[in-house]
Amino acid sequence: MKNFEFALNAEEVLNYERQGFVVCPSMIPTSTLDPLCGALDKALSAGRQPGGSADGEASSRRPATPRTGALQNLWSASPDLTKIAFNQSMSEAALALSRSAEIQLLGDKAISYRWRANREADWRQDMSSWPGEHFRALSAWIVLDASPHYRRFHFIPGSHKLRQVEGSRARTALGNILARMYAEGFSMSQPVEVEATAGMVLFCNGCVFSHLSVDRQGTPWRMYKLIYLPGSREKD
Repeated sequence: MKNFEFALNAEEVLNYERQGFVVCPSMIPTSTLDPLCGALDKALSAGRQPGGSADGEASSRRPATPRTGALQNLWSASPDLTKIAFNQSMSEAALALSRSAEIQLLGDKAISYRWRANREADWRQDMSSWPGEHFRALSAWIVLDASPHYRRFHFIPGSHKLRQVEGSRARTALGNILARMYAEGFSMSQPVEVEATAGMVLFCNGCVFSHLSVDRQGTPWRMYKLIYLPGSREKD
């Protein structure tokens, strides 16, 4: 897999600070996506087997579920995933968005997201499943495959300013989130949706409220997510 380069501009960094996320379409070259899809499929397939692992991957990975496959810490199992996990452009983008003097890769996750009957909007903060409380921590969602079917990210712009909300690991109603934003003096914004396209990178503050949606006809939505933890010292 060939390496790739990109850089965020000042406007994209400003939009991230205002909204809690920034969309970078077509950042990953098409030629890079096929081997990534193959590596992810192999890892998810192995993870669904009892005691299965991919290429000696550590057993600390969580097994995939029938509805939403999710495995963590995969870079040691695949050279292709290693290249993207430690890509310099990805790290520099995360560093710029975090306004930190240093950044470290906390972990990665392979995701296969599927339609499920009666699934309600599950608004939650991404960092609710991360260790510690780091309000500048962020994730990079990499969309690996194209689809003619409905696939959307949904965000509440500015909700990251609430920082970590107690109990946000559970499903949270939209009205409750907006009411809290109003009570704390933040501008309330209605949710926005972002259409997922192959090669898209979406940087997301860990405190912004979001959820995913797909239609029933679509094949599983494959993504690779990187989680970045900024250092305690902010950039001068």
